[in-house]
Amino acid sequence: QAMSPNRADECGFDLFGDIQEMIVLIAAFTLGWCAFSRLMNWLTELRLKALAEASMSPVNAPNPSSASDQAFEESSSPASSSDSPSSGSRADMTTPDRFASRHLSLARRLAKRQDFLSSQNCIEEIRKNGGKVDLPTYRSLLVASARAGNMELAQTCFQHLVSDGLEPDFLTFSCMIRGLCNVGKTEEAMSHFQVMLENSLRPDALLCDAMLESCASRNLVYIAENVLATMEELAVRPSNCTLAACIKLYSLRGELSRAMAVFDEMPKKHDFEPNAYVYGSVIAACYRHGRSDLALKAYQRMSAAGCCPNAHTYECLVRCCLQTGKLEDAISLVDRALCLLPAAGEHRTFVDLKLIEELLALLGRRHQAARLAMPLLQRLQDAEFDISEEVSRGIFRAAESEARTKTSMQTKQQNRRAEFDRWRDFPSLSSHA
Repeated sequence: QAMSPNRADECGFDLFGDIQEMIVLIAAFTLGWCAFSRLMNWLTELRLKALAEASMSPVNAPNPSSASDQAFEESSSPASSSDSPSSGSRADMTTPDRFASRHLSLARRLAKRQDFLSSQNCIEEIRKNGGKVDLPTYRSLLVASARAGNMELAQTCFQHLVSDGLEPDFLTFSCMIRGLCNVGKTEEAMSHFQVMLENSLRPDALLCDAMLESCASRNLVYIAENVLATMEELAVRPSNCTLAACIKLYSLRGELSRAMAVFDEMPKKHDFEPNAYVYGSVIAACYRHGRSDLALKAYQRMSAAGCCPNAHTYECLVRCCLQTGKLEDAISLVDRALCLLPAAGEHRTFVDLKLIEELLALLGRRHQAARLAMPLLQRLQDAEFDISEEVSRGIFRAAESEARTKTSMQTKQQNRRAEFDRWRDFPSLSSHA
């Protein structure tokens, strides 16, 4: 039955009211959550200031056995408990010792919250009162500043650590080296790497890989070779990350043959199998140098090893096929990446949409719209993969044009054959005579 106009207006009004009510609820929830977050931050800052003020007054310092002091000590980090006095000797601590212990714990907590200014103020307050800053406190501030990318503060903290007569451990050196590599200061990271070796600290494979990745991104071969020589000297076993960094380093310098040699030799020498990350680095290197043949051979080895490419690797392989004119291979790669066929694969990898549209457009220009592009477009639509209307209409037009051309050519061919048959059956002059 047809709905009356009044009833339709009421339904539309109810829908509009429901939408308004939903918007108001969402806005109210957002404002409430913001107010709650600010309240909690304000309460936390107020509690930290109260603890700092209480610890800054030695005369009015509370008894360590009180409930508030126990809660504060329990909230400190586990790493500080090993370097702080034992619980049995806390009763014998003097007021300056309690003052320094409280400020050290507070500085560590503020560093973890990335409140670097307040943490530095706590450390300066300890120094003014004649106290000493321990290694865990320096380490907490250094790690937090390195993670935040504030390497100036991390270097200042490292200098204070050394000037106070403390000996940096492996974790401290590792944090400094990784932080410097992340901000692109590979030369300074190498200087800390050398100091760590002079202090008889053995680097692990992860730290060496971070150095090699930084060298590859900045094209610093001499530093990378020093790191590799150190790994060889200290018998640090390289990993797939090491191999991938070396391939990237040599390929960016234009030494593709050397990169391929490392790819073949390092796994055999150290007895490990390359993973998908390494194969992806090799394929990307071959694609950058225009060696599509080597990229496709690496992909064959990758498939034989059971490694699944990622999106970037699939895109490099498809572009290699487009460069060499292997359109059917490019379509099979797209089918496997997007799992368009039942036996194509189990994990869908979403490649770049522009690349797929470029492949469809190329198929249309190569007069393969009806044979290759239309089936691929249908599989993409069945998989709910969005293709632009412009590309789809272009493929349909190209397929129709190919059909008309094919029909026209068939007609011309039939006419020529009929004409040839007429000339063949034409009576000869001898028969007329």
